[in-house]
Amino acid sequence: MKDKILLLLTVFALAGFLTLAGCGGGGSASSSTNSSGSPGGPQGSSADSVSLSVGPGPSDMTNPAGGYTNILFATVTLCEPGTSTCQSIDHVLVDTGSYGLRILASEVPSGISLNGATVGGKNLYECLPFVDSYAWGKVVTADVEMAGEKGSGIPVQLIQNATAPSDCSSTVATSGSSSVKTVNDLGAKGIIGVGSFTADCGGYCTSVAKFDFYFTCSSSDASTCSQAAVPESQQVINPVSKFSSDHNGVVIQMASVGNGGAGSASGTMYFGIGTQSNNTPASGVKVLGLNGYGNFGTSFQSKSYPNSFADTGSNSYFVGTYDSSTKKASTGIAVCNLGSSSNPAYFYCPSSELSETATMSSSSSSATKSVSFNVGNANTLNGYAMSDLAATNSDGTSFDWGLPFFYGRTVYVGLDGTSSSLGSGAYVAF
Repeated sequence: MKDKILLLLTVFALAGFLTLAGCGGGGSASSSTNSSGSPGGPQGSSADSVSLSVGPGPSDMTNPAGGYTNILFATVTLCEPGTSTCQSIDHVLVDTGSYGLRILASEVPSGISLNGATVGGKNLYECLPFVDSYAWGKVVTADVEMAGEKGSGIPVQLIQNATAPSDCSSTVATSGSSSVKTVNDLGAKGIIGVGSFTADCGGYCTSVAKFDFYFTCSSSDASTCSQAAVPESQQVINPVSKFSSDHNGVVIQMASVGNGGAGSASGTMYFGIGTQSNNTPASGVKVLGLNGYGNFGTSFQSKSYPNSFADTGSNSYFVGTYDSSTKKASTGIAVCNLGSSSNPAYFYCPSSELSETATMSSSSSSATKSVSFNVGNANTLNGYAMSDLAATNSDGTSFDWGLPFFYGRTVYVGLDGTSSSLGSGAYVAF
């Protein structure tokens, strides 16, 4: 159980400032109950929706001792641009905390050939930093299909098992952090970032700067690569932004999961907000506008966390910091180290289930929303789906509302530069 909780610490929200500048177990999830309402119309499969699941993933098949808890999966279809030569890739992590599609190169079937993107006559690569790891790989062009939706000519990163240039591994990424190269590293075959922005780096990467994500290379040898300016149109982008009419955001609707964990959970992702009868918001939905970093505010235990975010790509609630001298968390909740002495990971392990309350606040209006959540003992939780898993955070200014927040809710993620009946620009609503 310990291993299944740990490994998804590498999957976290991306560095949001760049968009501005430019555990096995039995049981099952219960049916969805959404006090804030859910999209109207029929549930399940439709032309503008795909099924979501939490449960055993590809890493469980190859490494049963190293499975992943609270990882949200969907299937994505890649096509050679302008053709019907397509292949579906299952177990792609759905991430509202990042932007763009990334697939492990090893998981792209041999029957599909995707041409590499170029800038200035050289091959385009990307170095994508996570909190404690990074992904390196070539940018290619593909048509992306999900349900009845299609985006044409979309830049996609192929994460490769190859040596990255030192500027990537020690400058863009935190020096000494590990490289995500395999299914066992990631716990999925790829990541589809459906957060509130379009390009993953935006205006920041349109000129050369020290922390650029993008590199151009004259060959596959890392020594031939150097950081490069890339127009936004050639950056890895949120595929939803290229869908025909359902491109103003997504709706994530998840079934409830009881305290203590469950063997699985299911849900649906709808494309578009208010564009179809089945993705139209119910009345009473509270809208929290995001700032240019993709953040809103949170108040918890009388402390302000101004850089908070809602992220299906995080497998836990992450809030409060750990003080190694006092061996206590700033929240006062008991912790346990589920990592190692050299790579500690401090999760909350209270002696009994805790019921907590925090208040979210909009970054663009006076709107607030009180949210209740539970904190369980990470040492005793069981299953692939855990609604009460919580851990400390390395950042004392943010409350990371990870996948546990989404269980039993319908959450609307508005895309910047678009509008819906809920409002304009980037927002999270529920």
